[in-house]
Amino acid sequence: MFIEMKSLVLFSTFALLLHTFVIAQPTNINISLDVAFDGEPYLAVNPSNPQNIIIAWMGVTINPVRISIKTKSSFDGGVTWGNYFVQPHFSYTWGSADVSMAFKNDGTIYLSYIDFTQVSDSGGIYITHSSDGGVTWSSPTQVWNGNTEDIGKLPIDRPWLVIDNSSSANNGTLYMTTKPAYWIPPPNHPYLKYSTDSGQTWSPYRYIDTVGSLVGNVIVQPMAAPAVSATGALCIAYPSYDTSQSVYAKYFFR
Repeated sequence: MFIEMKSLVLFSTFALLLHTFVIAQPTNINISLDVAFDGEPYLAVNPSNPQNIIIAWMGVTINPVRISIKTKSSFDGGVTWGNYFVQPHFSYTWGSADVSMAFKNDGTIYLSYIDFTQVSDSGGIYITHSSDGGVTWSSPTQVWNGNTEDIGKLPIDRPWLVIDNSSSANNGTLYMTTKPAYWIPPPNHPYLKYSTDSGQTWSPYRYIDTVGSLVGNVIVQPMAAPAVSATGALCIAYPSYDTSQSVYAKYFFR
C-alpha cells in the first residue's frame, strides 16, 4: 500500500511539473508569414538594447519571382515584430542569398548579402547598415565584384561578417571572409577583406591560407569562419587537406 501511494505521489508530481513546463513555453511566432520558400535565417541581438532583435532570411518576392533578403525587427524581445524590409537587387534577373549581420556596440547593425546569377556567373557582395534597430537601411555599397576580383573564381560565396567591438585600436573594424562559388572547381582559397570606415571602402582581398597552412588542391568549398576576440584579435578557422603538410585532413585556426 505504501509503495502504491508513493508511486501515485511521484506520478502526480511529475504530471504537475510537466503541465507547468508545457504551459510556460512561449507561443511560436510565424515571423515571415510567407506562403512560399523561406530559408537560411540569421538572427542578431542589439548589445546596447537586448529587446531589439533583428531577423534576416531568404524569401520569395514577385515581379519577377526571385529570392530576396528580407528583414524584420522586434523592440520587445521578440513578442511583436514590425513590417519586413526587402534589400534591393542590382540587376533585374539577379537573386540574393547568404545574409550575415553584425551589431556594433553602439547599436548600429551591419548586414551583408550576395546578389548574383549563376547563369552567367555574375554578381557581387553588398553591405548596408541601420541606425534605428533595423527599421530602415542605408543604400548598399559593394564589397566584392565577382567578375573582376580573382577572375574565374567568383569569390562571393558564404560572406560571413564580423565586427571588432573591443577597446583596442581596431575597434569598429569590419571583417568579411568568403570563398569561391560552390560550382567552381579546386584549387580554391578562403578570402579576407576588411573595412575601417563602416563599410564604405574595403581593403584588397587576400588569401587566408598560406605556406604551411594551405587549403590544398582537393577541397571545393574552403569556407572560413571568422570571429573577433574581446581584445580585438581576428580569429579564423578553415579546412585543409594537403598531403605535403599532413596525411590527415585538418582545420587550421589563424
